[in-house]
Amino acid sequence: MQKPIACFIFGKNIGGYAHIDIKYTDGTQTDISWTACLAGKAKDPKNDLTQALREAIGWQIFEYKKSAEMICEICLGEIIDDKIHVDHEIPFKKLTTEFLKANEAPKEFADCLITHKTKFRPEDEIFQKAWEEFHQKNAILRISHPTCNLKRSRF
Repeated sequence: MQKPIACFIFGKNIGGYAHIDIKYTDGTQTDISWTACLAGKAKDPKNDLTQALREAIGWQIFEYKKSAEMICEICLGEIIDDKIHVDHEIPFKKLTTEFLKANEAPKEFADCLITHKTKFRPEDEIFQKAWEEFHQKNAILRISHPTCNLKRSRF
């Protein structure tokens, strides 16, 4: 049975991106993806896993971004505004594929109340820590212009 909806909440997440929450009459709420709604896509467990993997290493990306020189490591051009990407030199998909060969992924996830993204549940902390350590050890991060990052091959 569907829960009755009290209201919709429109706002921005911690990253400054627009998001929509549904607040139910029982006081709980969940976020929805506007782009997924427009595309008519149902929630996908594979996407949930990818988002949880990205969310788990968000602190590593943030720390790298804070300490990196503002030079695009793809085109070597100077980055003169705050629109930067932290790119994986070894594609993220390749890293996750390698990690998941040796580690069984959780099937259920939680929603982060701060970023409104999918994250690992507390009971999956061992898996999450293993992923964070694997990423810290194997990922090669680099700063790039958004256009340089988005136009390169992903695998």
